[in-house]
Amino acid sequence: MSSNIVRLYDEVVTPHPSAKVPEFVGIDYDRLAEAILAKQEEHKNERRAARAAADAEKRKKIGSNGTVDPIRDKKDIIRIAQYFADRGQPRNELMFLIGCSVGLRGSDLSRLRVGDFKPPAYQARIKEQKTGKIRVITLNPVAIDAYHALLASLPDYSDDTYLFQSQRTGNCSIDRHSFARILRQAQHDLGLPYRLGTHSMRKTFAYHVFMDNQQTPEVRAYRQKLLNHRDSATTLRYIGLEQKREQQFYQNLDFGFSLNDIHREEE
Repeated sequence: MSSNIVRLYDEVVTPHPSAKVPEFVGIDYDRLAEAILAKQEEHKNERRAARAAADAEKRKKIGSNGTVDPIRDKKDIIRIAQYFADRGQPRNELMFLIGCSVGLRGSDLSRLRVGDFKPPAYQARIKEQKTGKIRVITLNPVAIDAYHALLASLPDYSDDTYLFQSQRTGNCSIDRHSFARILRQAQHDLGLPYRLGTHSMRKTFAYHVFMDNQQTPEVRAYRQKLLNHRDSATTLRYIGLEQKREQQFYQNLDFGFSLNDIHREEE
């Protein structure tokens, strides 16, 4: 700022009345005040922009992978699905159900394509974006019905078509942050006692896999493996479990309702 002030000095050197001071420069105080105010406003805008960026980043974390909850009551899972069905939002309804059934992170869920699942196994090999690890996921009966209902809602598709389409034109998938906002709106409208985001679906999957299999001795190890957590592979190799047993956790996951139950409520 000092260089700016120097330029505000009068270019004409004014003689000083005292003989001891041969000359001095005059300052245009109006221009100096304007420069100071402008610089203060610039700093204020910079701080405001920094706060806005920090708030936006915080909202992203809270809305997707941050402090969110699993949906512990299975009745609330069907309530949320019905909420989307009642509003004629099949993509949101089915993305939510599939998300709760496979335990993928939002970034991986949004990248699923039609060709990732094939009958009769309905298994998909997914390379996780965050970890780079490969997961093999299997759809449970509700998720299989949701998958076919989702295909029926698409006007046209191929194996490369994203399952969860954005409202933008072209073959674009919905952004996970957008779906986080959709889930938070559902939470608000339904008055649910959870903090929801896309990571809620992953936590819901893990929670109910554990609750539904508490009598299975290896469920803790498998819960780590299903979610690709750091220590799961070591635990799995140590106790020597087979992948077939892992896939049964997907297939046996039962929310206590079918897709028909959701739409029957509309009649």
